[in-house]
Amino acid sequence: MRISTDKDNISLQFRQGSAGGVSSSVTATIHGSLPKSLTQLYIKIFVEGEAILPNITTTILSNTQARFDVFPRSTLAAGTYTGKITFYACSDAACTAPLGGTPITLPYSVNVIGTMQVQPGSLDFDTTEGSSAAAQVLNVIFPDPNAKRDIRITTQYAQGQGWLSVNQTVDSVSVVASAAALAQGDYSANLTVTPLADTSPAVTIPVRFHVAGSLAELDDINLVVNAQTTDAELSAHTPVRSNIDGVTWTASSDANWLVVTRAAGNTDDAVEYSISKTALNSWENFSTHTATITITPSQSAQSPQSFTVSVRKELPEIDVLGPHALMKDREAMLYIRGRGFAKVSGLVSRLSLGNLTPISITPTGDTQITVRLRADVAGQHVVGISNALNFTPPSKVLHVIDTENYTTAVVPVPGKKRSVVFDPVRKALYAANTEMGTLTRARFTGSGWATDAVSIPAILDVGLGPNGSEIIVTTSSGTLSLLDPETLGTIFSLSHPSGFASVPETGLGISTTNDGRSWLTTDKSSSWNTLSYFDYRTRTIQLLSIQPELRTMFYNGPWTAMSRNGERLLVFQSSSISPRPPMLYMDASTSVLKENSSNIEFVYSMSLSDDGNRALLEQKVYDADFKLIGEAVIPDADYSAVTGVLSPDGSHVYLLASPVSASSTEKKLRLYVFDAGIAAGTQATLPLSDSEILPSVVDCPMSYGARNCSSLKATISLDGKTLFFTDSANLTVVPIPAFSNLNIQANKASPPQVWPQRH
Repeated sequence: MRISTDKDNISLQFRQGSAGGVSSSVTATIHGSLPKSLTQLYIKIFVEGEAILPNITTTILSNTQARFDVFPRSTLAAGTYTGKITFYACSDAACTAPLGGTPITLPYSVNVIGTMQVQPGSLDFDTTEGSSAAAQVLNVIFPDPNAKRDIRITTQYAQGQGWLSVNQTVDSVSVVASAAALAQGDYSANLTVTPLADTSPAVTIPVRFHVAGSLAELDDINLVVNAQTTDAELSAHTPVRSNIDGVTWTASSDANWLVVTRAAGNTDDAVEYSISKTALNSWENFSTHTATITITPSQSAQSPQSFTVSVRKELPEIDVLGPHALMKDREAMLYIRGRGFAKVSGLVSRLSLGNLTPISITPTGDTQITVRLRADVAGQHVVGISNALNFTPPSKVLHVIDTENYTTAVVPVPGKKRSVVFDPVRKALYAANTEMGTLTRARFTGSGWATDAVSIPAILDVGLGPNGSEIIVTTSSGTLSLLDPETLGTIFSLSHPSGFASVPETGLGISTTNDGRSWLTTDKSSSWNTLSYFDYRTRTIQLLSIQPELRTMFYNGPWTAMSRNGERLLVFQSSSISPRPPMLYMDASTSVLKENSSNIEFVYSMSLSDDGNRALLEQKVYDADFKLIGEAVIPDADYSAVTGVLSPDGSHVYLLASPVSASSTEKKLRLYVFDAGIAAGTQATLPLSDSEILPSVVDCPMSYGARNCSSLKATISLDGKTLFFTDSANLTVVPIPAFSNLNIQANKASPPQVWPQRH
């Protein structure tokens, strides 16, 4: 085996500073056969001398050839450099046994041809408009000090013209930049130095010229107006600095709300300005407004300066009260929802509850305050957070309502109602009358009930929006509308492309949480639906983002139930898929869906206490942690449950039952009352307090035994003293008897309860 190279020496030549692309290649070839004991061939290269880069690249061309690429150093000065490169081929990494006649040594020479140089390689000038920058010198160095030093200098401007002047001497070039005819800004040019009596290439010198204005640049101003902002903080001043002496100026604003109160001055005076309090008060909360103040020098040749003033209005804003109506002389927890709470200093002292006195106030982050209070003064109470500017704060009205002694009444309201909601402020019931295609209203006038309706074709469901200020209505054709509860006129409407699904009827209507969202079942294109919500602030429908680890199966569902304070939401996923998915729940304070801890799956009849601490699911009552309080067992074997309502305070269950068969002696509906105020785990069956036969007008049109009583809906007044029943013909108002004699009846055996499906 023998190794040879195609060169016995290396020679490189280039002009000083132009080594790029200069290289030489050496090809090594193996002749003969490699030793059989050789498993790997190692190549080592050693470079002596300063002119060649030590990292010589190796490229394997074939099993018998390799190429070595040699590069010179780019920083070499003019002159001739010599050295040698030694190549080794070895059988081991330490190269203790060279092979093939190696080492092979190749001498090299590198000739660097001197060239003209111009130093420094670039020029930077700074001055103010109307002035000249100090001269700078370019030194021109020739490779032969005895050569003729003739050069030509040309100028190429990128911005502006004629602002460079060049004065050439024997060994240097003096360069001056003048801003006499330039406005403030940045300018650039190239100076090209070309030797006339030398073969060196031309050298290009980049030039940068910064021209400052007569006035110094001004910083932009950003102001956030919050609850602590005072009148004095709406006025400000900005010093006007100049880069030259003797500058006078005037100032102007491009917006009416930004008023310049000192509009002229001299060097180092300040421009003064203020924000119009009237304009600020009219702005939408959490909006930003930006205006510009321009400072103009009195001499027209001098450039103006400007700065922006941005104002963001972030007054604490109350959006939702949950609940928005309380009973007089009762203690309650009030959830106040909004934004901007975290930045309020002294929030407790700034929070106003009208004529009500809080027991405790607990701020929770930027969007929630919880207040425990006793509603001891009837009327309307404005809940707001004051501000130092004395603007009327973004607030909501809390209604404290006296007990209304409704009397028994039968109000003709024909048509099948899918859902019925009670408005305690207006003493009205709103029903989604799917048979008539209307939103039907029944209002208490003080002496009786008045009914009216508005046509809503294909009406699907109804609910009360946040604060009870709007009625939300959906249709099976995919329309969502907000109605004025006073006039029933439409104030907002949208069409949702996915539509709204018809899920099992509960009679409860659309659930609205105290974070300003109403909950909807969307995507009716198939049986697999989605849980969405209508956001009242943005007036849009959004798909709920559910954590990936939560198991959801919204097949022919979900349907929901809501506590009256808007805090506890129950979500029933499906009743028609196996395995049956668990019931979910969410507290609006955290907005996180969770599985219940008691393996509750689904029900068609449910009712929650106002605070969500009790839930009636068909005939079983659970506490807030879904521990079983007890079951309301009907003692009469001849009666079967139709629907149930929980009292607002969660202390009683009102269970409506119908005769089981046509042979029953009493073919009237019966109301059973159970005590649900007991502690969890104390007894399996709720104590029975009383039972009453309802007026015969309360009808459950059914074929007895068919268990098809879904047209009957029930709800309860805010004080818990009146039940409202609707069927396909009437609204029946039933005052709850004052149970003075609470005889606990012995429970008789009752057949298993099979609740009717609601479609």
